[in-house]
Amino acid sequence: MDRNMRQYVDDDNQFKDGILAFDKRNEVKLYKVHNTSEDKRIYSYLILDFKLPKDIHFKDFTIEQSIEVDIVTSESGQSVKKAYVSPVKMPERINYINSHYFTLGLSAICSFAFERPVVSTKNDYYNGFEVANEYGLREIGVEFPRTTLGPGARGFRVHNEIIDIWEQRLIEVVSLLDKLTSSESEGHDVTYENLMQSFRLIQLAHINKKEDFDLGFSFIIAGIEAISQLAIAQIDFSKKHDRYNEWKNLSKTSEVARTLFEEYLKVQAYVNSEINNRDLTKRFVKFLITYTTNTDWEEVFYNELITEGPNYRKLFPSEISVRPELNPNELTEEDFSIIIKDTYHFRSKFFHEGQSLPHTSTNNTSNNRFFHIIDNIKRREVLLKKMKKENRVESPSGEWTKTQDKLITFELMSNMARNAIINYTKKAVQ
Repeated sequence: MDRNMRQYVDDDNQFKDGILAFDKRNEVKLYKVHNTSEDKRIYSYLILDFKLPKDIHFKDFTIEQSIEVDIVTSESGQSVKKAYVSPVKMPERINYINSHYFTLGLSAICSFAFERPVVSTKNDYYNGFEVANEYGLREIGVEFPRTTLGPGARGFRVHNEIIDIWEQRLIEVVSLLDKLTSSESEGHDVTYENLMQSFRLIQLAHINKKEDFDLGFSFIIAGIEAISQLAIAQIDFSKKHDRYNEWKNLSKTSEVARTLFEEYLKVQAYVNSEINNRDLTKRFVKFLITYTTNTDWEEVFYNELITEGPNYRKLFPSEISVRPELNPNELTEEDFSIIIKDTYHFRSKFFHEGQSLPHTSTNNTSNNRFFHIIDNIKRREVLLKKMKKENRVESPSGEWTKTQDKLITFELMSNMARNAIINYTKKAVQ
């Protein structure tokens, strides 16, 4: 497979370069600058938002445990900002200028598997046969520093069992990509390129979440949509009317018939567009419902789960609110489909009408892991007017419930994206 990557970059990313670099089928025609061998390979770097405490090994590359790098220290010597830099020992074939393209692709794969922001370096300046020195690591880490002390500080401790889960998920994803880049990969409905583009959109979701929640959430939906259109067949609405040719011929001999035929074509194009838009929504919903069936919803991440481990709810039941929590297991398929459809439409309003998503919180919690339930002000005002007109001050709980929006949390949407895409891909490559 002979495809070209850009020779020269100026600290800018085009993810298509990462797609090509990670693909072992690709015969790279960049300038070779290193004489690599099985034992002598080049290091590049990933930057995480947590400390990876162990190496993760693959057939031809290794992600090494993170090095903690102090970026900013206080006057007392305490670390205010630090970075978690993981050297990556790359495949023997990565021996050319701009070797960081490989970790550009790998960063999206890791972000998808970990459901965390993962970034890579924007150039190969510190790529070499040895891990960069302290100064070089600081230069690398400044790309993605994390605040550990003072305003905005957060803990980044991750339970070892969670690390193990992330490792297994990453191994699973890379294994699927290996199958899609093998000589027998032709003919699958989903391709390596399809998956990588989807991973990139979801990576951008995690990277942008803190800066712009609405944009981050919308990127997750875009990443899902990229695969749902492959997985769920499009409704065929292209069939022409039985008398189409007759009308067309009449339009050539009659001005009235021509005018009517032109109007018919305009209306048909509009109707087709409307059907197509509704079709995209239906396919998105059906994809998530179909490929997240039998999902263990307990694995949806929240801070306490990450720091205390997957058994947190069993170990610390007294720390979890007794207030009822809406759980996907309690929903019928129809009710869950409605919530997914509404969420999809909120994204559309954000992109096409400039309306912010109605979420009032950017993170889930131990007792709101899956959904945020918020008041819809317009519907509540309608209900209050109705109650006033009917001269009553009370309303049944079901009536109030209809004035609320049920919104999927970022974390649940991320979980559904990973599960649905992986489950579909497994089925597609069997």
